[in-house]
Amino acid sequence: MTGLPSLRSRIPTRRRLAVPALVVTVLSLLAALLPVAPASAAAPPRNDGWDNIVFVHGFDPGVGTPGHDCAAYWSAMRAYLQGTTERTWGYYSGNTNCSVNYAGSRDTSLNDLAREFSQFIARTYPNQQVDVVAHSMGGLIVRRAISGSQRREAGFAYPIYVEDVVTLGTPHGGANLAGACGTFLQQLQCKQMAAGSDFLTALASNAQSAFGTDWTVIGSEGDATVTATSATAMSAGHKRIYLRVPPSDPCYGIQYWSCLYPVPTHTTLKSQAGPNGAAGGVRLYDY
Repeated sequence: MTGLPSLRSRIPTRRRLAVPALVVTVLSLLAALLPVAPASAAAPPRNDGWDNIVFVHGFDPGVGTPGHDCAAYWSAMRAYLQGTTERTWGYYSGNTNCSVNYAGSRDTSLNDLAREFSQFIARTYPNQQVDVVAHSMGGLIVRRAISGSQRREAGFAYPIYVEDVVTLGTPHGGANLAGACGTFLQQLQCKQMAAGSDFLTALASNAQSAFGTDWTVIGSEGDATVTATSATAMSAGHKRIYLRVPPSDPCYGIQYWSCLYPVPTHTTLKSQAGPNGAAGGVRLYDY
């Protein structure tokens, strides 16, 4: 999962995606009571819009019991997406203000969290499409959840209908563990984020839900925790990277959707929103 270009421009002919500009490139307990859709139910139509959105936070490298304030974590992006039906899904015991929260720790396996997330999607959106915006490690949980559902692995809900996923600074190719984990290098989640880990190796290269999933992966050269190469290291339909540029570049000093300053960091990839960035020296590379 920020003054990035808007997701509205991500697929200009097929859809208009309203997401924060840094996501242009950049996307409850009550819901938990809803029944899981039977496997025999007909697939819902793809609506190519952003009606139901789920936000998934990243790893917490802070001291003490891990936890995020989900409302604050996603405040900029949620404000930009007003008018949609959105929820936040969290996975730390210290979390607050999440629509739904699984009380885990830094030693809770990403495999277990992915099973929980797939079940949450099935219960909350039975026979409905849903879009997901995930930051950092949250994107790995989402990718694993869709992989497990696609393969119909034990404990993973099937079918689920995740139409679009946007990941922001997600270590698809592994993280800089010193930056990502701080003093928690020996905790399971950090080990699973390490380049070449069994967890990362087992992920589907382009995980697809029951009616297909369109992936957008976003990285930044200003991210010291997850390199731009790692953030785009999966077979996604859309890949976007924020590049630093020298003052001689035409992009330098311009306010435009593909020219942002300062270059987004790991944190600001999910926290800034809006149609324009500040004047400066960053160019969007789309491929």
